[in-house]
Amino acid sequence: MLSSGAAPRRFLACLLAALLGCGARTDLPAPPIPDAAVEVPRVIPCIEVPADGTPVRANLVLRAEIGNADIVFLIDATASMRQEIEQIRKRLRDRIAPGINEAIPGARLGVATFADFPAGNYGDPATDYPFRLHLRTSSELEQVQAAVDSIRLGNGMDEPESQVEALYQLATGEGIGAYVPASLGCPGGGRGYACFRDDALPVVLLFTDASFHEGPGGHSRYSPAVLGLTPHSYADAVDALNGLGAKVIGFDSGPGSLAGNHLRALARDTGTVDDRGQPLVFDIGPTGTNLENDVVDAVRTFASTLVQDVDAYARDADPDDGVDVETWVQALVPVSADPPEGVEAIDLENNVFRGVTVGTLITFEILVSAGVVEPGPEPLVVLADIVFRGDGRNTLDVTRVELVVPALDGTGCEDPLDAEVLEAR
Repeated sequence: MLSSGAAPRRFLACLLAALLGCGARTDLPAPPIPDAAVEVPRVIPCIEVPADGTPVRANLVLRAEIGNADIVFLIDATASMRQEIEQIRKRLRDRIAPGINEAIPGARLGVATFADFPAGNYGDPATDYPFRLHLRTSSELEQVQAAVDSIRLGNGMDEPESQVEALYQLATGEGIGAYVPASLGCPGGGRGYACFRDDALPVVLLFTDASFHEGPGGHSRYSPAVLGLTPHSYADAVDALNGLGAKVIGFDSGPGSLAGNHLRALARDTGTVDDRGQPLVFDIGPTGTNLENDVVDAVRTFASTLVQDVDAYARDADPDDGVDVETWVQALVPVSADPPEGVEAIDLENNVFRGVTVGTLITFEILVSAGVVEPGPEPLVVLADIVFRGDGRNTLDVTRVELVVPALDGTGCEDPLDAEVLEAR
């Protein structure tokens, strides 16, 4: 629960026409949403499963959305970024965080900065560093605000900065020599320096006005002799980000085109593009005057144009009931999309919808068989959680389903989901 007491937003998932229901989430603060405070009980679909092992199948429908997301502000903290950082400080609470929450309900925010390696002419030993984490991803707005407030300006000296090393460290938590200590790990689970959740989409908001050391095409390489080690390359950073499935949205406040060119290359190389294939990089001007609106508009664009592969799997909702749900749920097969052009393809070999556009209704067929079960005086009720995933990682929704073997007298679901009983095998 956020300490600022925001009204929960709702992630919509659909269950076969009339079985639409809503689950509440606790998110970053957002402007009031009509009826958002009204708790609507989520309908749990119930499927009757024959006791003789005959399989049944039914449809489950999901409206594709972005799902869980962990968003890290990765900010160039050199002196020329003073005005942009001040705008983030001033408008985080009243504009930026609510706008992100509206676009991506349930998003957590983290904060990290970079300047440059404090060696040679690259950076100032008194103020500069290639990467620093201020806050792991968190749903506590007070913590996010405090992290942004803690940023102190560095120097940066030469014009290119350590964006590439910072991205690599953010994604891996590996550390590099005496410049950046290795991450202490993630006690609550997760990966990378920011502890990106295993079931969330990692998103980096990269703010800079400078080109990249070790940038695309080998731009402005460091001298290992000066650093005393070999830093990570652009390819290393891209591989690490793609290994997480991370997306990088760029915010360019540089006076020239080189920073923007590097940000656009990074966006393309991490698949951070809109529905027209254009890299998600935004020019926020040299002073960041309208930064807060630019950030919100960028996140909205990202959330509304994201394309992802979607699959589903069954998870045991009650591990102590003595029934292995995975043996009952034999398949979750992609069937159809509405509109059809909302998906690029249906991959039946791997049971995945490929290239699903946000807002598309996608239908999975669930195939269930209980095996041979001796009916009792009461129905046998088994709870299964159907987890819908984007790109094999981030949770889009979790739908609880009751699988019921009727009692001896035929008593089963009160309101059974339409299901087709197949021929016995």
